[in-house]
Amino acid sequence: MSWFKISVGRVRFRGRITRRPFTDWAATPDGAAAVEVVARELRFALFGRTRSAKRRMWRALESAVNTDQVRAILEASPDCYLNAMTELAYAPALPRVAVETRRMVVIPRTMIAARGRSALNSRLMTSTPYADLNESLRAFLCDRLVWEIDDAIRRAKPSVKRPVSAREAWTCVTLDDKFVWIDPLWSGKEWLGHVFMFEMPERASRRDRRDIESAIEQLQRSLPELSQVQRDGTVRGAIAAMNPLRA
Repeated sequence: MSWFKISVGRVRFRGRITRRPFTDWAATPDGAAAVEVVARELRFALFGRTRSAKRRMWRALESAVNTDQVRAILEASPDCYLNAMTELAYAPALPRVAVETRRMVVIPRTMIAARGRSALNSRLMTSTPYADLNESLRAFLCDRLVWEIDDAIRRAKPSVKRPVSAREAWTCVTLDDKFVWIDPLWSGKEWLGHVFMFEMPERASRRDRRDIESAIEQLQRSLPELSQVQRDGTVRGAIAAMNPLRA
């Protein structure tokens, strides 16, 4: 089961984390190396050190998540992530058009992942239970939170009629997960593509929606015309223009 869901156009924490993502991570090279470090610290384990190490790590993670401190942060984590997304909408280097007086901006998902991860980790590090976890578990939890929030947005299939709310009237009205902005070797294949963010009016008429959809099509047609050098330069320029994360 996913950790987050979309309810009334907003991303919300379901109230618990599930073990399957941890199990899958423990089977990756990075996860297996982290498990091996813990296993070497065990003097004896009836059913094997590796198995015991995984059990110990999961219990530590689950125990931290179940504290009031961390749970409160997880419940607020969608707002933290979407705030990072909203801040990126103001980066001057990103492709954009205007619909009447409202802005529409294309934000590469790899930028959202990086800024969202940094924002969430900073927030989580203010809690003692999270800070007390070993570095590998902290990295796993933070990375997974970012992935789960993004997954909830992707599964919602945001559109002009069913946008996902962010902050300051900004909404996600379309998501693409195929477009290549930078080399996937650096961004990760799971962070290809971009989102279309729009300053949605409180009440959008049918004509408003048609104009917004037309603007989306206009931007979508223009993006493939960017060379790979231009795409890379767009991302780098946007990152360089951004202010530090706000608390």
